[in-house]
Amino acid sequence: MKIVVLAIVIFVLVKAVEHDPAILQRTVGQMFSCVMYVLGQIFESVIGPVFKPVVAIIGIIFGFRIMLSGLKK
Repeated sequence: MKIVVLAIVIFVLVKAVEHDPAILQRTVGQMFSCVMYVLGQIFESVIGPVFKPVVAIIGIIFGFRIMLSGLKK
């Protein structure tokens, strides 16, 4: 079942990129923000609450920059 869902997601992404290449950059930007947020959650449990906002802010900034560079094209 998971393989079918993954195949559908990949197919939709490929079709979206063929239609509008900038979509990929926006998606990557959002995924990067999510990854950085998750890393922040992990680091919070390891290092403490001081590090989480830093990672979250870095993730949001880079995510938005990737998304904006996708929007400009």
